Order: sequence, then C-alpha cells, then structure tokens
Amino acid sequence: KKILKLAVDRNKFKRRVRSTIMSYRDLINNNIDFVVIAKKGVDGADFAIIKKDVVSGLKKLGIFRNA
Repeated sequence: KKILKLAVDRNKFKRRVRSTIMSYRDLINNNIDFVVIAKKGVDGADFAIIKKDVVSGLKKLGIFRNA
C-alpha cells in the first residue's frame, strides 16, 4: 500500500533521501546498496526531519566508517 499517493510526493521523498545519502558518501562504507521504505507520517515531513531520520538509521546500522 502506498504511503505517498501522488508520484510528485514519492519523487520528492526519494530526492530528499538520495540527497542526504549523497551528502554523507565520504563517511559511508563502499559497496552498499540502500532500500528505503517510507512509513506513515512521512507525507508531512520536511527535509530536516527526513535527513535526521536517515542519518539516525544509518548510524544504527553501523554503515558510517567512523560510527
């Protein structure tokens, strides 16, 4: 079931997640693929909240080299 119903909103979310991951690419271990699944509540989230949640998730997974 789609959390973000409109393609515009899904694409905006994907761009924001991709931008966050790319801004930390120097700290991320190489050869890693990402799958991000949006959950309820993401439809009203602004960029700062999405960035905070993505970084928090990456730290919990131990993906950062210096984590």
